[in-house]
Amino acid sequence: FSVISSTSDMLLGTVRSNQLIAEYKYKLSKISFLFFLIGTFYKFSNVIYLLKIIPFYMPIYTDLGEYSGNYKLSQKSFIRKFLRKLFFFFDSNLILMDEKMYIDKPAIISIHPHGLIPFGSIINLTLDNKRLELCDKNLPILKDKTIAGGASFNYFFPIIREFYLLLGAVDCSKPILDKFLKKGNGISVFLGGARESGYSGKGSTKVVVNNRWGIFKMALENGISIIPVYTFNENNLFKSLISENRVLEFFHKKTGLWIPVGRIFFNKLKYVTVIGEEIKVKRKNVITNSDIDELRELYKEGLQNIF
Repeated sequence: FSVISSTSDMLLGTVRSNQLIAEYKYKLSKISFLFFLIGTFYKFSNVIYLLKIIPFYMPIYTDLGEYSGNYKLSQKSFIRKFLRKLFFFFDSNLILMDEKMYIDKPAIISIHPHGLIPFGSIINLTLDNKRLELCDKNLPILKDKTIAGGASFNYFFPIIREFYLLLGAVDCSKPILDKFLKKGNGISVFLGGARESGYSGKGSTKVVVNNRWGIFKMALENGISIIPVYTFNENNLFKSLISENRVLEFFHKKTGLWIPVGRIFFNKLKYVTVIGEEIKVKRKNVITNSDIDELRELYKEGLQNIF
């Protein structure tokens, strides 16, 4: 796993090239990582059943569901309703800034902040009952035609992988997102990524935008709108103790992940997700750095307007 991931950019999401890693290499890296996890658990807890379930789980684990998106549950699915009840202790609210907004074509929904795990955004945008009414009236693209891009490394962890897949998430690699856009799907991403979790803490509203360019380039390549979204209280669940560290920076550069170090506040929160105004983007055949910078500035204005 270490050799394959360090000699390729398979874990770097939207910043990678348009070419996916060879399928056999990807599967081999996942299998080796799974055995590493099982070996680690077995060493400390001696749970023999982990070895017994490998033959049953391996075909599921390596079926590339993170590329196909075939796991996504329907809106009326029993499992989706169960997941909503599972998070009953979170209050939620979904607000649309522009009540005249109507989007039924592919768009990029860009969400902040990432937090430790973006429970608030996940609940409000995928499980909240109010979203169905909002989708029918304003955002039909969000109802059944939007997939979420998650960090590639998420799909290496059992259980976490299946949770994301059931909610309609796929690998955030550029070729995968491009494929869904061309099929008429919208995509949602956490623009700041896991790196943004390094700035979590009560009252913190710092987001990672200035060094991001992949999503803006994708919007210009396809001529599709960007919609900024911010979930208030997301950062109040977890206090990060490290926002900058050379070792973590190196790990982040290689894997796209940021290891959160901090403490969790066990208090009841009300997550308020605000969907900002649509930023319309014209398609460009030749994209310059100034084009990306200009669109990024428009995005930052839209994000500030949410506040």
